[in-house]
Amino acid sequence: MFTNKDVASIFIPLFIIPLMMVSGFFVNNSNFVKAMYPFEYISPFKYGFEFYIRNEYEGIHLSCAPSCDPIKELNSSLSMGTCTIATACIGIGFYAIAYLILMMRTKVDS
Repeated sequence: MFTNKDVASIFIPLFIIPLMMVSGFFVNNSNFVKAMYPFEYISPFKYGFEFYIRNEYEGIHLSCAPSCDPIKELNSSLSMGTCTIATACIGIGFYAIAYLILMMRTKVDS
């Protein structure tokens, strides 16, 4: 895609920041713009964050007023197994895409 490493490093935040925005770190999943919803499903940060929420708060009874259920407040709906499988699939998919791009950009000498 980019012939210069400096140009590529400038464009990295353009890909990473939208994926982080839809992960739930900064804004609750129900509060971001509807046009960003498709990016939610390819964001490894989303699945990592949901896994963390389930790992830390599932089965714990906190006493807060009026309500203190972080899983419901953060709209966490996925199980830990689903998050693990989704993260593995996204990682494999990104590696496959990178491999295909690398194969297309390199010339094989026969």
